[in-house]
Amino acid sequence: MGESSPDALPSTELRGRQRPPASSDEILHTVQRQSGLEVLHAQRHSAFVLPAHSKVIVVLDDVCDLSRDDQDRLLDWISRHGSRVMSFASRSPYAMVCAGTFVERLYYHLNTVCIVLGDE
Repeated sequence: MGESSPDALPSTELRGRQRPPASSDEILHTVQRQSGLEVLHAQRHSAFVLPAHSKVIVVLDDVCDLSRDDQDRLLDWISRHGSRVMSFASRSPYAMVCAGTFVERLYYHLNTVCIVLGDE
């Protein structure tokens, strides 16, 4: 795989019943190495954390767990800084959009590339 510009990184959703730790860590390591960007796990803190700059890939351990306020904050951050987000989902965010519990515009920002892991 050749070197790529960080600006060329699409937002990616990886979806499956469980996030497989070994393969997801390999994916993150590869993306980080090739992009040269810092990786921030936004949901691994006591509060949802977003960086003040765009030189980072924001990783969401389970996008389906975001509150409506956090979804709005993330959409605002993407609008201001670009969409370098890698999200994992234990279930279909699209079903949440249909149910009115997930922001539709955010869904389309995050779902530029969708990779289904295992059985869904």
